Amino acid sequence: MYSSFENGVSVGGKIDQLKIFFLLAFCILLIACVNFMNLSTARSEKRAKEVGVRKAIGSSRKALVGQFMMESMLMALMSMLIAFVLIEVSLPYFNSIIGIQLSIDYSNWQFWTTLFSLTVLTGLLSGSYPAFYLSSFAPIKVLKGFTLAGSSSLSVRKGLVVFQFVFAACLIVCTIVIYQQLNYIKKTNWLQ
Repeated sequence: MYSSFENGVSVGGKIDQLKIFFLLAFCILLIACVNFMNLSTARSEKRAKEVGVRKAIGSSRKALVGQFMMESMLMALMSMLIAFVLIEVSLPYFNSIIGIQLSIDYSNWQFWTTLFSLTVLTGLLSGSYPAFYLSSFAPIKVLKGFTLAGSSSLSVRKGLVVFQFVFAACLIVCTIVIYQQLNYIKKTNWLQ
């Protein structure tokens, strides 16, 4: 993966490009987490009565936070399993397109540690705000049928949507600029 120079020409791998792609993948994952937060808080009114009944029965806020965090962790785990199925199905086609043989080393413990850590981090990050927001509902107000859309939850959701939009726009612009720069470097004859 690491390149070296022979006769003034770079040979070997391109670790810098790999780092850029890793950063892009992390940014896309962050956008997906924010999107999950928005969708979870937007559908919170459907779960409000459940929270109200559980709190009225005696459930603590800590137990509710744990339940919602566990749901987001399970969602991240199911997403990881679906991603593995998609990778295994599409990897032969991808290898035939690019002309090299990529494979996943399932016997590598570092691979599994990184994958498990990333799944847990995604579940915690995407489920944190919805868990604390949903568990903060007052049971009396919810069971009496008062609306939940307060100004604070709406402003946080608007802020998340703006963050997601700005971040996605910046990501698109940066990707275009990096692509143009790489094309310029490839087409320029540096020896003249």
